[in-house]
Amino acid sequence: MKIVEVCFSPALGGLELYFHTCCVQLARRGHDVLSVRLNQSRLHQLAIEQGVQTIGLEAGKKWWPFRQAWQLKAILAEHQPDLVHIHWREDIPVLAFTKIFSRHKFKLAFTRQMPMPNSKKDLYHRLIYSQIDLYLTITERLKQHALERLTIAPEKIDRLYYGVRPAPTPDPVFLKKFLTLSQPGDFNIGVFSRLERGKGQHTVIEALNQLKSSYNIPVRLYIVGDVMVPAYKESLVKRVAELGLENDVAFKGFLKEPMLAMQGMDALILPSRSEAFGLVLIEAMRCGVAVLGVQAGGVPEIIEHNETGMLFNWEDSAQLAHQLALLFQNAALRKKISENGKRKADREFNEELHFQKLEAHFKRVVE
Repeated sequence: MKIVEVCFSPALGGLELYFHTCCVQLARRGHDVLSVRLNQSRLHQLAIEQGVQTIGLEAGKKWWPFRQAWQLKAILAEHQPDLVHIHWREDIPVLAFTKIFSRHKFKLAFTRQMPMPNSKKDLYHRLIYSQIDLYLTITERLKQHALERLTIAPEKIDRLYYGVRPAPTPDPVFLKKFLTLSQPGDFNIGVFSRLERGKGQHTVIEALNQLKSSYNIPVRLYIVGDVMVPAYKESLVKRVAELGLENDVAFKGFLKEPMLAMQGMDALILPSRSEAFGLVLIEAMRCGVAVLGVQAGGVPEIIEHNETGMLFNWEDSAQLAHQLALLFQNAALRKKISENGKRKADREFNEELHFQKLEAHFKRVVE
């Protein structure tokens, strides 16, 4: 198939990295793939660095998508794709009008990765969503939102879980450098998320304090991720100092290969208020690490409590500390959870299976 992947998001988070992975993996599977990205964005720079076939366009206006649509119309007229795949919800109007204006007929697929808070059944949304031929969601919860809140025909809507690559070969040299706080026998826990309040790193710091004061556990916390809100990181650093935990908490910033660091963790925590899915969980599960996540969003579709991970309530540091203590004190429980989690992730959330299914969806729509 000839496929054009489009994403004009200026960010470089999970949604954008999935878009980039689609470009790479679909090309590896033998398809003719062109990507269109926001010019000079981090995502555009990533394509240049990795030699991905791409075109950069300037940013358009949210409420006036016609300029970008006209530019895309020319690109699609030249490349004649069978299908265009989009990921960022703000790109839907641009591609809908591109499809309306274009003489070249193509199928339009959209992967919904974020929650949809409101119904989209007014005349404007009926028009733009009517142009979508395939609407994929990353969880059953988001699929139900689509069925309830859109006017797209149900047969065009389906759920396709994310997939991640297998755990990389362990790198002892990297881990020795990464685990700057740890000694043999320490209980290493990690949070791998952007630093902003909704991601919940503050809850884990409070749980860490309870683990040391009430449970006397030799725990070390590694916080990995881009700083999105500098004031929030400052509050975390201040709280760590107030609790006297400077030797127990390390802020590691952004990592290009987070799965290498995950392999040094005894437990990985996703303390976010609500994640649409929780990609970091399945990465850790494929690394054989026990996972814990907030019982909200798409996380309960990944974690079966006490079987493939543990669930806790948002900002409940006491509950989180208790669960971490159980994992430290009960090696058999931690082994069971980590092994069950790895089996589930290898079976249901592996990258190869994901792209086999995505390819099959595309072929069905195109044919």
